[in-house]
Amino acid sequence: MVSKNGRDRMKRYSAQFLEKAFVATLLRNTTYGVVIIDMERYNARQHGCAACFPFYYDLVTQYKMYAPTCNINFINTPGPWEEVGNILLPIINPITSGVVKILGNNKKEWQKVLLEAISPEELTPQFGGTKKT
Repeated sequence: MVSKNGRDRMKRYSAQFLEKAFVATLLRNTTYGVVIIDMERYNARQHGCAACFPFYYDLVTQYKMYAPTCNINFINTPGPWEEVGNILLPIINPITSGVVKILGNNKKEWQKVLLEAISPEELTPQFGGTKKT
């Protein structure tokens, strides 16, 4: 269970991270970006409690505030996350539903989506690219 204090701390941390990423984007004169969130090790007991969902909502909302032209791709999402997310996203916030993609754990499918948005030279092999780490 996440305490309110812990959730507020995570919210501040994520806002600082997004702000730094936004400033770095401005310095590089970038107009488009893609975020990949790999949920392979997601644990529903730890991260799926009711107290956690406001944090996820805040994270997506903050992201869209700082980087409105960027997309968020959740990969390796557990079955329930994919189903519930694809139903709720358009209802909760129609603006974010077009930029947040919840991709399942079919590697061929999510690699195809990622490679349509990002060149293989910019992706590491774990995501289907050729970039050396």
